[in-house]
Amino acid sequence: LAIRENVRVDTEKLRTLLSRLGAVAGGRLVLGTCERFEIYATTRHSSTNAWSSMLSQWFHVPALLLEPHLRARPGAAAAEHLLRVAAGLESRIVGEAPILGQVRDAFSAALEMNCLDTELSTVARAAIRTGKRVRHETNLGAGSRSIATIALDALASESGDTSERTVAVLGTGRLAEVVLSELRRREIRNRISVGRDVQRVSDLALRFDSDAQPMSRLGHVLDRADAVIVCTAASTYVLDAAALPADRRRPLWIFDLSVPRNVDPAVGRIPSVRLTHLDELLRVAMRQ
Repeated sequence: LAIRENVRVDTEKLRTLLSRLGAVAGGRLVLGTCERFEIYATTRHSSTNAWSSMLSQWFHVPALLLEPHLRARPGAAAAEHLLRVAAGLESRIVGEAPILGQVRDAFSAALEMNCLDTELSTVARAAIRTGKRVRHETNLGAGSRSIATIALDALASESGDTSERTVAVLGTGRLAEVVLSELRRREIRNRISVGRDVQRVSDLALRFDSDAQPMSRLGHVLDRADAVIVCTAASTYVLDAAALPADRRRPLWIFDLSVPRNVDPAVGRIPSVRLTHLDELLRVAMRQ
C-alpha cells in the first residue's frame, strides 16, 4: 500500500505519463487502480531496471524501493496478463466487477491521446471483449464480490442486523456508486452521501435514495454514523483526528478504501474508533 500510494495517476498525471512514454514506446496504455499500476507498451525497453529507473524519476520514489515490486512480462505473456486482468482473474477479489470498467477507462484515455498502435489496440480490445464474455458466459462474477461487499460483510459480521445502522459514504466517484448500490441492495435504510461537489452529491442522493451532505457538514455526519466508508480521489487526508472528539464514546467503524489513504492513521488511535484500510480488507478477502 505504501508503494501504491506513491505510484499512482490522476487524470492529469495520466496524460503527462502517456506523453512521456512516447519517447520509449510507440503504443502505450497505463492501468492504475487501487490494487495495481501497470504499463502496457510496444517497446524494445523490456529491462526491469530500465523501467524502475524511469518510474523512480517520474514518481520521485527510490528505485530500490520499487524494484522488489516490479514484474516484466514480454510479448504474448503481457497480452495474456491483460486479458486475465480484465476477466477479474488477477484481482485479489477474484471476479471483481469494477476492474473491467477500469480497463475500459485506461483504453479510452490512451485512445483519446492517440497512444495506441495497431498491436496494442488489438490486445486492449480483445481484453475488454474477454472481460465481457467471462461475466456473461461463466459464473466467475456470479457472487458480485467487490471491496464494497467485503467491507459491508465485515460490518455485518460484527454488528448483526445492519438494516437500522447509519452508514456514510465519503466520495462521489465510481467506487462510491458501487458502495451506495450495495447499501441499497442490502436494505440499509440510513444512507448518507458526502462530498465536496454539491451537485454530484445531490445526484447520487437522488439515484440511491440517500441523504446528501456537503463536506462542511462532515462533523455532523460523523456524529450520526455507525460506519463510514471513505472512497474519494483526494491526494491527502480528508478525515483526520480533529474531526472526531477524543472523548467520543459511540463506536464508529471507518473503512478507508482509498489509494492514497484518505484517513489519517491517528484516527484509529481514538478508543471508540475502529479504522480498517484497503489492504486489511483485501487480506480478509483472500482468506475467504
